[in-house]
Amino acid sequence: MGRPKQTHCKRGHLLDGNNLYIYATGVRVCRSCQLERSHKQYDANPELASERKQRQYAANPELYRARNREYSHRWVLANPERRVEHNRKNRETHPEYQQNYKLRHPEKIRESNSKYAKTHPEKNREKVRRYNARKKSSVGWFPPDYENLMFKLQEGKCAYCDVSLGMKFHLEHRVPFSRGGPHSFENVVLSCVSCNLHKGTMTDVEYLARVSM
Repeated sequence: MGRPKQTHCKRGHLLDGNNLYIYATGVRVCRSCQLERSHKQYDANPELASERKQRQYAANPELYRARNREYSHRWVLANPERRVEHNRKNRETHPEYQQNYKLRHPEKIRESNSKYAKTHPEKNREKVRRYNARKKSSVGWFPPDYENLMFKLQEGKCAYCDVSLGMKFHLEHRVPFSRGGPHSFENVVLSCVSCNLHKGTMTDVEYLARVSM
């Protein structure tokens, strides 16, 4: 008869898919026990443990990056609500990081938005309906051919950075919809793509104060 399959480690931890690591040599390791040992070693000598971890990472960074990605992926799948809350708090605490990321990776943002719209069509339709409703309810006065008029008034330059707009510009709200701004001639300017994306949900006063720092 073969050896019965071990379902628990010596300390009683369940050896399931998330708590069992099998080395290339075939050695089976309980992740919970490994974590407990690491915590004890760190508590006994945090400086030495930190230094050793840095040496291990420097010796094989790709391995540790792969492990971190694997751990992060498992954590996200196991904790979807906590991930949403974590992302929300992170956006509130570091709004500039999100804006900078959008500027650095516009293709990834477009790809992510397109993928989300395809996988969540009902939520995307609701988002469009809410946006159009806000826009319709807050529409103010606009003169005829207002974009060309604004282009002449701004001398073909971005309202925020004075770069020449050419044919690529955004109709930008000085006070965003999300902050209660109306869709009216008094609340819109022409801006370059970079400024519009970087400004995000800031007002024109807040954005100009930030870029002038």
